Amino acid sequence: DKFGEGYQGVLYGGFMATARGVKLSEYNGRLGDPEGWNVLSLLDSSVIEICNGITDGRLNQVDVRFKNKATVCKYAVPEGYPDNPIKGESIDLSNIENPDSLFYASVDVHNGKLIEAGSRTVAVVGIAESISAAEQIAEKEVSAVGGPLFHRADIGTDDLVQKRVDQMKLLR
Repeated sequence: DKFGEGYQGVLYGGFMATARGVKLSEYNGRLGDPEGWNVLSLLDSSVIEICNGITDGRLNQVDVRFKNKATVCKYAVPEGYPDNPIKGESIDLSNIENPDSLFYASVDVHNGKLIEAGSRTVAVVGIAESISAAEQIAEKEVSAVGGPLFHRADIGTDDLVQKRVDQMKLLR
């Protein structure tokens, strides 16, 4: 096959608003990225049926539905990430109130303990009626992850969202 012909799977794009219109900055099919967790967390259909529909060539016959909610995904990453991440240190998830909001990423188990493996460690997705409320949920949970980790506390905040909206207005 030629490149791109016959592909069956999931692709999503990363788009950027520019002064000359919306541009595609990347596309990929890594559903472990924050973009993937945000979408998958809202899926209100069977992911198995969707995957079977893709492989069987009948996705157009599958009822794909999403919840009408807002999501914010925040990752806890090892100190030193991305250039010189700490690896092999224990992480503590005992203070997470909603384990269903937690997604394991670059982790391993050593002597019965969950440890950092060097990249994005765990993701937390807040789901609510608004981005602001979803951000508060995600921030509370990701802040409860213990270990030599950090996260971007500004992701999904009202201030950052407004900054991006203002930036887009300037581009127009």
